Amino acid sequence: MVDKPTYEELEERIRKQEETLSTYKETEKGIPFDNPLLDTAFEMSPFSMWISDNSGTILYTNRALRSTIKLDNEDIVGKYNVLKDQNLELSGVMPQVRSVFENHEPAKFNIFWQPELVGNVAFTGAREMHINVYMYPVLDEHKQLKNVVCQWIDTSDFKRTKKELEESEEKYRYLFDNMAEGAFYQNSDGEIVDYNQNALRMFGLTADQFLGRTSLDPAWRVIHSDGSPYPGEEHPSMVALKTGKPVLNKVAGVFNPDKGDYVWLQINAIPQFAEGAPKPYQVFVTMRDITEQKLTEDTLRESEEKYRKLVTTAPFGIQLTDLDGKILLSNPAHHRIHGHGENELVGTYIWDLIAEDEAKEFTKAYYLDLIKHQPVPETYYSKDRSKDGHLIDTQIDWDYIYNTDGELISIISIISDVTERKQSEKKIEDVRQFNERIILNSPVGISIYQSESGQCIATNDAMAKLVGATKAQVLSQNCYEISSWKESGVLQAALTALKENKKVSHVASLTTTFGKEVVIDCHLAPFEFAETPHLMLTATDITRRVTAEKAILAQKEKAEQYLNIAGVIFVALNNIGEVTLINRKGCEVIGYESTEIIGRNWFENFVPEWLRDDLIPVSKQLLSGDIEPVEYFENPILTKNGEERLIAWHNTILKDGAGNITGHLSAGHDITDKRQLEEQLQRAQKMESIGTLAGGIAHEFNNILSIIIGNNELIMEDLPDWSLSRESCEEIRLAGLRARDIVKHLLTFSRQDDSTKKPIDIASVTAGAVKLIRATTPSNFEIRDKISADCLPIIGDSTQIHQVLINLCNNAVDALPISGGRMEIELNNIVLKEKDHTSTSKQLPGTYVKLIMRDNGCGMDTTTLDRVFEPYFTTKEVGKGSGIGLAVVHGIIENHDGSITCESTPGEGTTFTILIPAYAGQLEEETDRSEIISGKGEKVLYVDDEPAIARLGKRHLDSLGYQTFSTTDPKEALDIIRADPDRFDLVITDMAMPDMPGDQLIAGIKSLAPNLPTIICSGYSSRMSEAKASKMGIKAFVMKPLNKTELSKKVREVLESSD
Repeated sequence: MVDKPTYEELEERIRKQEETLSTYKETEKGIPFDNPLLDTAFEMSPFSMWISDNSGTILYTNRALRSTIKLDNEDIVGKYNVLKDQNLELSGVMPQVRSVFENHEPAKFNIFWQPELVGNVAFTGAREMHINVYMYPVLDEHKQLKNVVCQWIDTSDFKRTKKELEESEEKYRYLFDNMAEGAFYQNSDGEIVDYNQNALRMFGLTADQFLGRTSLDPAWRVIHSDGSPYPGEEHPSMVALKTGKPVLNKVAGVFNPDKGDYVWLQINAIPQFAEGAPKPYQVFVTMRDITEQKLTEDTLRESEEKYRKLVTTAPFGIQLTDLDGKILLSNPAHHRIHGHGENELVGTYIWDLIAEDEAKEFTKAYYLDLIKHQPVPETYYSKDRSKDGHLIDTQIDWDYIYNTDGELISIISIISDVTERKQSEKKIEDVRQFNERIILNSPVGISIYQSESGQCIATNDAMAKLVGATKAQVLSQNCYEISSWKESGVLQAALTALKENKKVSHVASLTTTFGKEVVIDCHLAPFEFAETPHLMLTATDITRRVTAEKAILAQKEKAEQYLNIAGVIFVALNNIGEVTLINRKGCEVIGYESTEIIGRNWFENFVPEWLRDDLIPVSKQLLSGDIEPVEYFENPILTKNGEERLIAWHNTILKDGAGNITGHLSAGHDITDKRQLEEQLQRAQKMESIGTLAGGIAHEFNNILSIIIGNNELIMEDLPDWSLSRESCEEIRLAGLRARDIVKHLLTFSRQDDSTKKPIDIASVTAGAVKLIRATTPSNFEIRDKISADCLPIIGDSTQIHQVLINLCNNAVDALPISGGRMEIELNNIVLKEKDHTSTSKQLPGTYVKLIMRDNGCGMDTTTLDRVFEPYFTTKEVGKGSGIGLAVVHGIIENHDGSITCESTPGEGTTFTILIPAYAGQLEEETDRSEIISGKGEKVLYVDDEPAIARLGKRHLDSLGYQTFSTTDPKEALDIIRADPDRFDLVITDMAMPDMPGDQLIAGIKSLAPNLPTIICSGYSSRMSEAKASKMGIKAFVMKPLNKTELSKKVREVLESSD
């Protein structure tokens, strides 16, 4: 028997035939008989080929085509026309075919070819086929179509092979997609052909960016542990493909664009071979993310305690074993399963628990082999012996544990007692075998009677056994005189069969003439033999079946009791979607009694209307056997009160005794609350990421602004007052200061410290916010502001008030129409009197500052308005709103002892009104910031890793009268101080430097010159603040960008305070 070609062999054949066809296309003549070599290739090709004229009628065929369609040359040449083949019309490819003839464009497509659809040619011997069709036009010297060359490649075997492969792969797909490791496959050319979601997450790529990529792609940024480049040809997958050997536990750093940093991975690459092939056809790569460093000792202790509780309270066994198989850790459930006391199993070997000696040796060898070769973990089953000697069936699910260096240190296992399950499976198998024996040996009795006399003339042992008699006793009977026939209705059935001359079936419960009580399924059929009418009785003893049906009914009632005890939903549907069973938990979730649910259509009554069109076709395919049940599926259901609850389902099909599908059974968990908690956590993490991003942006922008503002000041100092360039420089200065203010606002997203309340000019804060809003809002929106000139101050945090304004404006922008959108911002004083106070009002009589934010957007209905300040409530699309903006606003206003109300009308707009208690005192007057204070020749060391900022700092300080030495290398600065600790009167350093952060530099300086004053600068740093700087003995902490005036004052202030 010839083996079917493999998937790869079929692809290789197709590739070679495409090359052959390409030769035809490139040959100028391209038609058989013009070239002997091509003529031979055409005729001897193992694939079906034909050549038509320019109208589509076949002129030539080769031997393979004639063999495939079972026709001779004269039966098809001149008769078959490709442009009239209905197969092409029905497959939708006829436009491509016509394009070959009309536009002279090659065509390639796949169709299901049926010979009966051809029409003008009788393909009586041909079979239906899946074929790949390749058509190439052949032009004459005038570029006119002369012929069309066509090749058919029968891919039916290819399709079947592919389907078999897909069915096989489906079994492992779930494990692949849900494994903890990142995993992907690369083919023999190194191209990525499959992956799981963890792989995308680790690489920070989308599916389109990842699929099809090779290790040699220059876009990869991969490094060794020492930071050196990791060439693509040395990647574990490429080495495994090249050598044919597994490459294990390799560590590499891969740049993740989502994180903006390298992710460190431990990589295993396992080559996979086709049977008998010397080289691998693909490589399976798994990855573990080992980037995370160890937690702090306190966190680790808390984590260990948490996991200790998890291990000790887990309902399943958990064990940790070393590389020799010795048990290092065993939880109470593991001891309980095997009947041992606390910690009795620790120190023993895993094979000590196994019942049989031979199995012990096998398990020991298996364990040591997996330690050596580290295959992909798979479930293992074992038959163990408990402490008291009884046998236990266990299921072990295990995995590897590696240290931070990627070295295997132990094996962790989850042990489940599956004894009852195994026993149930054995019982089911026993019942199945028993039923087979019943079917094979079931006695079917046969007796034949003369119709006229009623005398039995023939019988068999089975019938004799059935009625409890000998064959002779049965042969002596007359059917018209058997009393049990008369009493049980068998005689009436026999008379009906004879009278109507048709087969009659009858089930009777009777006591035979010979005293045997039986239930029989009998069939009576009249027939003639030797021109004499006869009656044949075939009878089956169904006494056992009737008894079994009663037992099954009892078991069903018992099963329903079990289902009602279960804490999950059980729902059974028949083949038209009606509920045939639902347990107590299902009724509780849906809110109906079982009598209100049984018999109703599940999809029409308990599935949301928007989902029905998706689920009903799937259910029909499942019941028809077209698809296999999905092991895990999530979808919402409708409860009695109209609420949707999200359920996680596990499904299976139900069959009758004949193997016919009669419905399906689903078990489900209500995961609504769990999913909502997960979504809230994701939103919180997203906002935390935004804060981190804002801090990073602020740092980079402040460095840039330092260079722009500082150099602009130097330029202005050199320009005479009459210079036209001064006006441009002044514009640059104002723009830089404006950019600095915007960066300060960005920092509100990244500040984690508690706010400090003090008297603030809310009018100035509001004006500044309006200025920022105008700069960041599309110009097609109108922004009106009305800020009272005599607006009183408040006690508060200007940053938080600014955040309130920005959040409210952002919400308004999202609601505004594209054309004619308008926002109005009003700020003024208001005095609440006693009459204005109501039972529902929080604000007592007094003086307040009133802020109104009004828009003419889409507005909100009453339901939305009631929930507008709820955390995580949003009406925006997924990914476009976190639902925490207005909740934050509400929290900030309440923290300022204020109140916020919202009024809205759908289609007309929304108005937010905020009241904050006014401050009766006076604001501190700001001192003159324009005066520049010169130095007295002091020596200053200026350190910044940005060369432009280092040069700028030196020029500023030199111009102020200081003797300045600047450097971009903090290590050099430390060496200078070490060489002469008394050389400088002051050190100014940047905080964020790659080789040595500013706080580390100052710590080093303090160890060498304890009394040397220092100033630290930062564009933004999460690890440095004014309080932290003071604690370190740093004299001043200043934020970039710093203009010359501010620098002169701060330097003078530090030097004088250090005298």
